[in-house]
Amino acid sequence: MSPPAYLSLTVKTIISQMYQGINFASGGSGLADKTGLIGAGEVIPMSLQVQYFSKVVEFMQRLSGSKRTASLLSKSIFLISTGSNDMFEYSLSSGDGDDSKFLLGFVAAYKSYVRVLYRLGARKFSVVSITPLGCTPSQRARRLSQAGTRGCFGPINILALRSYPMLAAALRDLADELPGMAYSLSDSFAMVSFIFANPRTNAWSFTELESGCCGSGPFGALGCDETAPMCDNRDDHLFWDANHPTQAASAIAAQTLFTGNRTFVKPVNVRGLALL
Repeated sequence: MSPPAYLSLTVKTIISQMYQGINFASGGSGLADKTGLIGAGEVIPMSLQVQYFSKVVEFMQRLSGSKRTASLLSKSIFLISTGSNDMFEYSLSSGDGDDSKFLLGFVAAYKSYVRVLYRLGARKFSVVSITPLGCTPSQRARRLSQAGTRGCFGPINILALRSYPMLAAALRDLADELPGMAYSLSDSFAMVSFIFANPRTNAWSFTELESGCCGSGPFGALGCDETAPMCDNRDDHLFWDANHPTQAASAIAAQTLFTGNRTFVKPVNVRGLALL
């Protein structure tokens, strides 16, 4: 289970929970402050998430002292999974935008937040890179609408694919720069591509790789709400709705992050990161 959301905690409950884990994430948000404001509405950007975490660190220091707080944070794992929404919004609004400029800014923002978290006491980072976003139902429907052909939407997949080596290089540089920093980086593009190439194995069986379980229209990419048609078995679908994986797919991802080999997780998996 995910730890409870920061804003769900009271002054009393945060005292015990902050020594066990807190979720600062916000659905629909991204690295940029403006990401998600139009499409998702009221979101908590990464900058504010980090501010909330800094408040928790201050609270811990007051209660437990700087030394114990630093010790606990240095052993904790900071899971970061962000950037897909930034990429979606750039792809939808850029037209003939400068992809290289976007990716450089994307990675620079990532590095700046890791540095801030490091200054606050974080040392171990589990980073989830960008999946093949062009193969989500929403982007398959986009290609069908724009080009009249089926398949993944190429331009955003190229962005996602290009982002991985840049993010990997940035994390290597940070680990060299920041004493005691360690990280585990997933190659999420490779992970999902492997499932596309191997939909049925001893560990999983997907019979639907293109359409969402919840939604209407082409590829089930429209309106996952209380009126939407549902598939009979969500566990045989890779996608739950227009953009998100099913629980079955997420379970595979979590297991791979934790125990996967260097094909998908480098330089160590999360289990190895925890043992450092």
